[in-house]
Amino acid sequence: MAVEKEILEHQKITAEPLKKNISDLERKALAELKKMTNVIIKPADKDSAVVIMKREDYIQEALRQLNNKDHYRKVDHCVSEEHATKKRGYEETLLDAAITRAQERSREDTLQKKTPTAPQDRTVLVTTYSPHPPPLHTVITKYWNLVQLSSRTRDIFQDPPLVAYRRNKNIKDMLVRARIPKENRNLLEKFVPSGSFPCGKNGCTNCAYVKKANNFKSHRTGKCYAIRTHINCQSKNIVYLIQCKKYGVQYVGETKQTLANRLNSHRSAINTCTKKDTPVSAHFNQTHSMGDLEILGIERLCYTGNEDLTRQRRLQRESY
Repeated sequence: MAVEKEILEHQKITAEPLKKNISDLERKALAELKKMTNVIIKPADKDSAVVIMKREDYIQEALRQLNNKDHYRKVDHCVSEEHATKKRGYEETLLDAAITRAQERSREDTLQKKTPTAPQDRTVLVTTYSPHPPPLHTVITKYWNLVQLSSRTRDIFQDPPLVAYRRNKNIKDMLVRARIPKENRNLLEKFVPSGSFPCGKNGCTNCAYVKKANNFKSHRTGKCYAIRTHINCQSKNIVYLIQCKKYGVQYVGETKQTLANRLNSHRSAINTCTKKDTPVSAHFNQTHSMGDLEILGIERLCYTGNEDLTRQRRLQRESY
């Protein structure tokens, strides 16, 4: 009770409240950054800095360096001796003497356990440093006589413990990870901007027709609507909007396929003059070119686990 009272009184009288060196918003941002799996956070080689890179860029840079034959080459034998002789400047006679001593030593002597260092008699009390409580060694010295009153504790703790402090974690300790994290697609979606975007993949012929936008205006209602999810050429189970840039005509459709596959069907119908009874092919076959067409995904729906219910949901959102 006396020790507890001492610490509480010290906190009450002398300790100042901890001042935050980062805001709550910055603290939240650090927590989100730590959870992200599409970035790699590593310590820099110099100045104790931290490097943040995109996961793809980090892997690409690592492979680029490993495949650089000027700095790395694949070997089929141990090159430690060659490296020590040619690169580090050790004399061959010195290396030969060390190798000879190692070869002359028996396996039993090599595998023999080393004599352990004599342990310290004093108990080490390890704790994380904090500016709030009073110095622990002062409190322990002041009340050590209470420990010695009991024969049981007197036999266990013959001398006062040695107080050792570990430092608190800093931002670098919180963020740096040795292992490359596995991608968490559900988590990554939190950091992907909402809107309609081209997928940007090499060889995608549909990106040129996909409009980049985070909202759209309905010509029927005259209202603007926000696109609340990230949709690109590879998105499935979506509601999409086709617009004619020349006359402003709009067509809303739905598909369980990717947006790219559905657009390919529309483009094929327009280019081959088939399915003229469909609104899109009928319109764009009239003194139009494919350059007048633009498409954007306006809503992506979650699968319900039942194909019929999922399609019914898409049709409801399409008619909305």
